[in-house]
Amino acid sequence: MLTGNFANKEWNQPVQPVDFYVTKGIVAMLLDDYNLDGTVTYTTADLPASMHPGQSAYVMLDDARIGLLGRLHPQYEAAHNLPQTFVFELNLEPLLTAARADKTVKPAPKFPAMTRDVALLLDSKTTNAAVEAVIGANAGAYLRDVHLFDVYAGPKLPPATRSLAYTLTFRRDDDTLTEETVEKAMAAVEAALKTEVNAKIR
Repeated sequence: MLTGNFANKEWNQPVQPVDFYVTKGIVAMLLDDYNLDGTVTYTTADLPASMHPGQSAYVMLDDARIGLLGRLHPQYEAAHNLPQTFVFELNLEPLLTAARADKTVKPAPKFPAMTRDVALLLDSKTTNAAVEAVIGANAGAYLRDVHLFDVYAGPKLPPATRSLAYTLTFRRDDDTLTEETVEKAMAAVEAALKTEVNAKIR
């Protein structure tokens, strides 16, 4: 159970309250220790009524559900006199019996990466996995990472929608990327998102 501030205010940083991404980061760090051979994903399908529908997810290992993370539903918090509260749980049995991946060491990149952010307005039923699949299929050969850094669902948005924001990281292994190459990749990604998941670029 997590509540309050994850990091206190310092001279060089604002206060950081516990949120979905802090909770997800803790879970990801714990799962890294298991060196899993399978693929870890997150799904928002059929969440318990006690969990916030826009800030919670099941943790999946391949097709198996191994945990849950997210914020308690505001109505649940109010009924139990709780502040904004995040929780997570992991099922140890499948983690302890899961196949382990071989560890490999890669040399540090010789050329710098470039990042671009994109914020999307989507139907609330559109999953993060669907969005990342479209990005991965259209961003080109130099895409190295897709990071979901913000989720918002609330009264400032149209009904039955939510906002997802991503950071895309691009890098070439054999040369320095140009702005033109990255902008071309982003244009292809945005066009595909509009067509394939009916996204509006914010």
